[in-house]
Amino acid sequence: MLAAWQIADIVTRPPTAWNSSPPMVQGGAARLPFVDGCFGAVAALWMLYYVPQPQVVLAESVRVLRDGGVFVACTSSRYNDPEFADVLPGWGEPFSFDAETAADMVAEQFSITEVLRWDTAAVRLADAAAIWLFLRGRGLSKSAAAKEAPAGRPSPNEAASSGLARL
Repeated sequence: MLAAWQIADIVTRPPTAWNSSPPMVQGGAARLPFVDGCFGAVAALWMLYYVPQPQVVLAESVRVLRDGGVFVACTSSRYNDPEFADVLPGWGEPFSFDAETAADMVAEQFSITEVLRWDTAAVRLADAAAIWLFLRGRGLSKSAAAKEAPAGRPSPNEAASSGLARL
């Protein structure tokens, strides 16, 4: 096991390691290769929804966090991007760590001092190419994204101003 002072970078994929100074550690979030209580802060930013059992990662975060340390997590809502609800696969369905359940899950392990919720359009999809890329990133096939992109769908900013983005 390594102590925090021995760690320069924690990497999750080799290309990151190639540009880092030693020592480097590659590991999984559910079993971190660090001693208990060695970090003053742990950040789980937009990643816990990729984990089938985020409770395991949260418990591991508690283990490596020293007393009085800070834990920060970010996630998306299952209702994100409502202007694309009719085409996004699984839109509105719960995922393992979403904004609707995250605070309760974190509260099982930590004392929560603040929860910030965003209810704003943060991205403008300027043209059909941007819409196509967005839809591909959200799981649509090339042909499905191409079918939807030129359909004149409103951008998230336009949807917000028209009330479409509010649920």
